[in-house]
Amino acid sequence: PLDCKETFWYGSEGTCTRGDNATIYKFVLYYIPVWMAIIIVTAFMICIFLKIRDQEQRMAQFGNGSNQHSLRNAKRFARQATLFAGAFYATWLFPTIYNLILAFGG
Repeated sequence: PLDCKETFWYGSEGTCTRGDNATIYKFVLYYIPVWMAIIIVTAFMICIFLKIRDQEQRMAQFGNGSNQHSLRNAKRFARQATLFAGAFYATWLFPTIYNLILAFGG
C-alpha cells in the first residue's frame, strides 16, 4: 500500500505487512537491470563504431579515394547508433528520475 512505512526506511517502526521494502526490490530487480542493459548497448555501439572506423581507415590506405569519403559508413553507423541508444535514454531517463524522487525525496 502507498501509505505503509517500509522497514528499510523506518526500521522497527515499519507498518507494511505486504510489499515491505518494495522500493528496494523495484530498483534492484527493475531499474538497475534496465540501466545495465542500456549501458551495455551503448558500450557495444561504441565498440562497433570504432571497429568500422578502423577498418575503413585501413581500407583507405589501399584505395585512391580521400579519407573523408572513406569514413562515410562509420559516420552513418555513428548516427544510427546514437539514435538507437538515445531512444533508450529518452525512454527510461524520466521514469527513473521520477521514481528516484518518489523513493528518496518524498
